[in-house]
Amino acid sequence: RVIVAIEIVPFAENSSSLSGGLSKQANALVRLIRRFHPKTIVLAGYTDVYASASYNAILSRMRANEVGAYATAALKRERVALPRLLYRAFGASHPIVSNRSIAAAAGNRRVEVTFYLP
Repeated sequence: RVIVAIEIVPFAENSSSLSGGLSKQANALVRLIRRFHPKTIVLAGYTDVYASASYNAILSRMRANEVGAYATAALKRERVALPRLLYRAFGASHPIVSNRSIAAAAGNRRVEVTFYLP
């Protein structure tokens, strides 16, 4: 069974840091993991189009890794069993909002989290 749990958005331009409101969203992700006990979680990172494809591939992977590391550290502190984490990097592919300006493209700088339940 699959449920999409949360979308962590928007990351700052050229950043993988979970600063500001993103850490609150990551905390919500940890609460959902504790509640649903997924077997596997897929963390898919995305970017806007305002860099090269190779840079966006790296940045989207860094974003997914950052969310995974945050969740792993929080779950270990709470002694909660860790699900299997899979990471995907999609760069600027699959935009969900327009990329016509840097401000408009903020919604594309995201990590999508999918839970696979037992």
